[in-house]
Amino acid sequence: MYIAHPQELVLTDKIQKGLEEFKRMREALFLQQDINPNSKVWDIRDYSKYILANKNAEEKRELFNLFQFPLFIQNSTITSLRAH
Repeated sequence: MYIAHPQELVLTDKIQKGLEEFKRMREALFLQQDINPNSKVWDIRDYSKYILANKNAEEKRELFNLFQFPLFIQNSTITSLRAH
């Protein structure tokens, strides 16, 4: 997994367990499609998309608490930059 600024994220136990679950699920899906799971790099953005689309409010809240900077919604996209 690739994280651009790993020093800025403190992964909680719940998030670490969620990442492991996501990794196992991702590998299983790729293997079903005859794709080597290691051939495609994944990062926190992929995991975040999975959480936002498939998990409950508590898990989404846990995800957003990882970030020590404000997040904004702009044109249905979450960004750390405020629109001017």
